[in-house]
Amino acid sequence: MNIDQLKLFDFLNSRLKSDLPGAKAHIKMAPFGDLERLNNNIARPDAKHSAVLLLINEQMELLFTLRSSKLRKHSGQISFPGGRSEEGETYEETALRETEEEVGIKSSNIELLGRMSGLYVPPSNNIIQPIIGRIPNKIDLVLNPDEVDEAFYVPLESFLSEEKLKTKNTVYNGKPFAYPYWDVHHSVPLWGATAIVMSEFIYIVNEFRENNS
Repeated sequence: MNIDQLKLFDFLNSRLKSDLPGAKAHIKMAPFGDLERLNNNIARPDAKHSAVLLLINEQMELLFTLRSSKLRKHSGQISFPGGRSEEGETYEETALRETEEEVGIKSSNIELLGRMSGLYVPPSNNIIQPIIGRIPNKIDLVLNPDEVDEAFYVPLESFLSEEKLKTKNTVYNGKPFAYPYWDVHHSVPLWGATAIVMSEFIYIVNEFRENNS
């Protein structure tokens, strides 16, 4: 894969100011029972707000975390750095604060490129605002063990073909349940809200590739 990093970052900076694909990109990685909901995804008035940072370095690698087993919700799942907004914070302030708390990357080392589409998650009544940021290649990570068990990078290339895209068939509440996931970690599938957010990012990157082929 040959992607000019500077051209991509310039493209993202501009593209994120325009109309975004939203649900038509999200739907590819939605659990199959959620497809209809994604097309009618209206947040409740009392929904909580969160922000996550999709961080990409100059080697075209994306940073993910494995949520601590100590956490009450979504423990052991793959996530982006981020968390719940505090009163008066912008989404950007939330994402930067949570990223420093979780993996030790200071805001001075992050260049924010823009926001993607917000995602409402009904089971947690939570609106997630994804933000894309650029970080240097060699940056020290300091993990908060109360929030993060592991941090790891995945090459962007891993998401640009169908090779890592798989389906899990299981049972949920006594009924058959299936969901798509990316097989990019040695033991944990990348699925759910993080995969849905990632799906929009890949959609936008593919727009860039088509425009620069």
